[in-house]
Amino acid sequence: MPLIGVDGCFLKSRMKGQLLVALGRDGDNAIYPVAWAVVGVENKDNWLWFVKKIKVDLGLEEGEGYVMVSDRQKGLIAAVKRALPWIEHRMCVRLIYGNLKKNHGKKPDMKLKIWNLAWSYNEADYKAKLRDIEQYDQGVYDDLMKSKPEKWCRAFYKLGPYCEDVENNSTESFNNSIGKARYKPFVPMLETIARLAMVRIAKRDVICSSHEGPYVIEKLESLHKLASESTVRPSTNQMYEVTTSYGCAHRVSLESRTCSCRTRTIYHGT
Repeated sequence: MPLIGVDGCFLKSRMKGQLLVALGRDGDNAIYPVAWAVVGVENKDNWLWFVKKIKVDLGLEEGEGYVMVSDRQKGLIAAVKRALPWIEHRMCVRLIYGNLKKNHGKKPDMKLKIWNLAWSYNEADYKAKLRDIEQYDQGVYDDLMKSKPEKWCRAFYKLGPYCEDVENNSTESFNNSIGKARYKPFVPMLETIARLAMVRIAKRDVICSSHEGPYVIEKLESLHKLASESTVRPSTNQMYEVTTSYGCAHRVSLESRTCSCRTRTIYHGT
């Protein structure tokens, strides 16, 4: 998948510094380690160096057609904008919610409302859920708007990359999996991370090569019933009108492989 998650975590040994990591996704939507590096501090210069290395190694050019997910670290945002100006840079909604919780405490229903907003597939749904948050708590709404929701809501995602992620949990999971390695001295730490990544990739390769990964199977099974209950009416130029079981009609284009609901992206692979 054309998705890259990036994050930084602190070293746990006597050696001070931070470990920057970049992760991709394999064919079964699982973690695929791409790159990691040790820097003194998480700032614009170090992130720019790291992003440029990824850009060259993966042949990203200006970033068109790729997605990057991260937190709102200012140095990282500036580095990505400079090195990959055309990439779609999404913010992690989990961290957005974490910042809101610091300022507003554990308000009942706030978490669900924030995640529902992030999961909005189209602008109409987004506006309705945004109004719901404004009516719920004006202070939460004001702080939420400062985070630029268009950077972390599905309604504003570009069509094409076929990735719906609104969070960066994969990097957190990877950082936890190398927790013990981060206590080791510099060279043993990097060697241990490399071995862990090598074994992970080998195991995932076996699963993906079998074409029996649970992610795709479960995804297709969940969509099959919904599709069977819909009414399809053909038009011209490979256009169709699809009416769902709950009465909503949407335009489907087989040529561009899109649906106006934006909930479904039609993908045809080889």
